Amino acid sequence: METVTQKSARLEFTLRAQITSEQRQRLLMEMGARLNAEQNQTQLEKRRRQDAEFFAAMEAALAPAHKIEQFTIKLDRYETATVQALMDNERDTLAVRKEIDAMLLKAHTLEDGRRVFKSEDGVRVFDEHGAELKPADVAPESISDEKPRAEAYFERRTEERRLVEERKGLHDYQTKLDTARERVKDPTLTENELSALDKELGQSVPDRVRKLVGDRTGGQSIDAAIAPEAGDVPAAQDRLRLPVQPAFQPG
Repeated sequence: METVTQKSARLEFTLRAQITSEQRQRLLMEMGARLNAEQNQTQLEKRRRQDAEFFAAMEAALAPAHKIEQFTIKLDRYETATVQALMDNERDTLAVRKEIDAMLLKAHTLEDGRRVFKSEDGVRVFDEHGAELKPADVAPESISDEKPRAEAYFERRTEERRLVEERKGLHDYQTKLDTARERVKDPTLTENELSALDKELGQSVPDRVRKLVGDRTGGQSIDAAIAPEAGDVPAAQDRLRLPVQPAFQPG
């Protein structure tokens, strides 16, 4: 038969065993929580490091402020030259059309109102639209040698068409300049994108604009010509938009 002393000893042993088990469970929970916290901290530090590396890479890729400033000065100079080119084109177009009008006034006129021109060799006749007439319609010898010749007239018409096409190209280039100016305002513009813009504008610059910039800088290359000089900040230019006029239509 178990004595009171034996029962007390067994109870004390059981209580001690239970306390030890609870402590062990608490310790395991604390260790697990600490491990999770360390893992979370490691992940947080990793994310922070990755974010820092990303922003550092972005900062390195973005176009530097001084290059954007230099490119903006280039845009100003391209734009100024383009405005001047449009003005010169308009002047030349008006001059050519004046010559064409004068030739048409002096041209030999048929009974049906058509104005015709004899070739330099005196054997062919063309109307003002380029259609060749048969000798049965008009004999070349019936046209005075003092009248404007076909070659001179059509050369002026060809020049007129060239000037109209040139003006269209100048307006297209102005649009490119406007687009580039808006693009450089984007804070996410990269240095590679800025270089691509610079290259595109340099390669597509119209001949008349290129000549104006080259003439103004002693015949330097276009890139050297528009490179900013110390303290050189051109005044803002008001863009001139010249309307594209239709080709001359005879009355």
